Amino acid sequence: MKKKPLRDGGQPLVSVLIPIYNVEKYLDQCLASLAAQTIEDAEFICINDGSTDGCLAIIQSYIKRDKRFKLLDKANSGYGDSMNQGLRKAKGKYIGIVESDDWAEPTMFAELTKLAEDNQAQAVKSDFYFYVSRSGGSNTKRNLMDPSEIGTIVTPRQTPYIFNCMASIWSGLYLKQFLIDNKIDFLPTPGASYQDTGFNFKVWAMADRAIYTTKAYLHYRIDNETSSVKSRAKVFCVCDEFDSIKQYLIDHDRMDQLKSVYTWRKYDIYHWNQGRLDGQNLRDFTERMAEEFRQDQSEGYFDLADFDDQHREDLKRIMKSPSQYLRRRTIRQAIGKICRRMGRALSHLSGSYIKRQEVIYKLAGSIKLNDDSISHYQGEMVDQPTKYAEPSVVSQPFISVIIPVYNAEQYLTETIDSLINQTLANIEVICIDDGSTDGSLALLKKYAKRDKRIKVYHQKNAGVATARNEGLRRASGKYVMWCDSDDTYTPNMCLKMFNIMERRRVDLAICSQNVILNQLERKLRRDTKSYLEQKYNDSQLINWQLIVNTDVSLWNKIFRKDIIDRYDIKFPDGLLFEDAYFCNCYMLRCQTIFFCKDKLYNYIRRPSSIMSTSFRKHKSSADYLKITESIFRYLKEQGMYSQYADFFWLRLIQDYSYAHDNQTRKGKLETQLSVREFIDQNYDDFQQADPGIQRAVWRTLKILPMLKLKEQIKNLLKRIRFKLSKRYRQYIDMLNLSNQVAGQADYLEYLTKNR
Repeated sequence: MKKKPLRDGGQPLVSVLIPIYNVEKYLDQCLASLAAQTIEDAEFICINDGSTDGCLAIIQSYIKRDKRFKLLDKANSGYGDSMNQGLRKAKGKYIGIVESDDWAEPTMFAELTKLAEDNQAQAVKSDFYFYVSRSGGSNTKRNLMDPSEIGTIVTPRQTPYIFNCMASIWSGLYLKQFLIDNKIDFLPTPGASYQDTGFNFKVWAMADRAIYTTKAYLHYRIDNETSSVKSRAKVFCVCDEFDSIKQYLIDHDRMDQLKSVYTWRKYDIYHWNQGRLDGQNLRDFTERMAEEFRQDQSEGYFDLADFDDQHREDLKRIMKSPSQYLRRRTIRQAIGKICRRMGRALSHLSGSYIKRQEVIYKLAGSIKLNDDSISHYQGEMVDQPTKYAEPSVVSQPFISVIIPVYNAEQYLTETIDSLINQTLANIEVICIDDGSTDGSLALLKKYAKRDKRIKVYHQKNAGVATARNEGLRRASGKYVMWCDSDDTYTPNMCLKMFNIMERRRVDLAICSQNVILNQLERKLRRDTKSYLEQKYNDSQLINWQLIVNTDVSLWNKIFRKDIIDRYDIKFPDGLLFEDAYFCNCYMLRCQTIFFCKDKLYNYIRRPSSIMSTSFRKHKSSADYLKITESIFRYLKEQGMYSQYADFFWLRLIQDYSYAHDNQTRKGKLETQLSVREFIDQNYDDFQQADPGIQRAVWRTLKILPMLKLKEQIKNLLKRIRFKLSKRYRQYIDMLNLSNQVAGQADYLEYLTKNR
């Protein structure tokens, strides 16, 4: 790439800040990588924070060779103050950061500034490499973002999982005026560390236009023993950072919008900090952690309901008694080490304290539940064999996969095989036989004897909704997934969906699927693409528009069991399309959702399936409309109707249209009368939410058949034009005929508007 000269007036396009303190060992490699940058329109500000080794001499040697290098030499005052002085000295339009023990690829700042300029971005982030210098050096690329977000403008506060990505402020670029306008800088406390935490959070809290690239430029060294990340002396630095973040969000009116993100990120970082500490430092930090979270809760800045079951219980224990929490944590950590060293199979027991203790007692005799005894027995236990190291031994599974089964013997083997061969072993497969009359039940029992993860239950034929509810009642997993008895999972489906839920901290994840049936494949693939792209402003925050535009199939989703239990979400008995009710009610209780474009589910559309035939029957299509009415009753019972009135009415119109189109002539009339009766019966509730909406929807439903006729006329017009053009008729004849038909369409439109 050709080097660019400085812009008019000598203002560089980018200022790169390099904070330096006693890194003589790595500094030359860092500065050499900057000297090799292809962009000339830059300045490299070397901030020497009172180094006592040979750093200053190295800096001066580069200043002599390259006019882009500048020196800011100062007494030692710490990272935050050094960076703030660098920000004030910087003249560039954009700010970049390179730590003095890292190094950059030659095109890093040329390409990042171009990306920022082309997209008018306030912040740019790239992937990077974890770099280990031993044995000649090795790089491992770290991907920050989901591929679906790459190359598009995102607003981080509307895509909250971005806050949970690694801060990596040195793999990005920031518009300087944006930092100035929003008063974003570093916490200047002397001797502090982890100031990138606060800086990164503030950037994402205020940015409206951020963009990511999958290219990696920065080599982040992870084997520098002097790094602050490895220092156990920095006990409370993360507390200082989050005090600063909290006050910043309050001052800039962002706390209400981001308080759940703030709380989760704080918990995550504090939990990480606990892992670095031991002894009195760990006890002191946990005491402060408990005090801060109690205060945040009293001030209304977080709700325990925002956490999943495991983390909610941990936080409750910390807030109640930090000392008891630490004793419990010490035991769990020691047992976890034992399990990992004994092998992957035993790690399945990590969710059950009683089972773990049973195994450990058999290995080493009794254990006194205190810190010293755990460390004493730790080495002795792992040397003794155990019969419990079997893959079939599972405590609390990560995922419960529920399969309702009815006369599926022909397909069941392929389905079950796809589940027991999942790369995520810690699952349970709950099969509910709904009174099958073929060999399905016998086949399931054979599988259950071979694999303890498969659990088989039988009931008299009561329908798929009842079978699904029974599966939910039996499920013990943290998450719930579904599989139809004639479909299959790809080998990595459970693992990928589990990782999304754990890493993204979302309430619902949806994947794409492989469609198997030629005549439907094109249509369903288009439908899949449609809803996967329904992410308003690239956001995974759920709103009613997103719910309306998201499909209601069960099999391509993973659900949180605690949400299902907390809000008692069940399937309605006696109706088809029960999955539509369940999915809508669940999404109404969610806050975040993630769409995965990987095709993880094999959806096999068979001629005898419910969806292949049901809409040809009047009763079945009527059930579809009854599901919508059931959703209204759920909203009303839960006190949510006023909040989701717009969602409900749009759903009603869509479902009415869908049911209407798949009915006989008599059925169409009955459906229309049924909807009118439903509106009349609930008139008072509708009026309270929105006095004008009932009249608008009534009118829409009344004229819907006429609107359908208008569309038919327009389609006829298109066919006539096509036929005329094929026969090479004179243009004037075609135009006259077209105008006649168009006039009929316009007249019909006039009638419908004035009814």
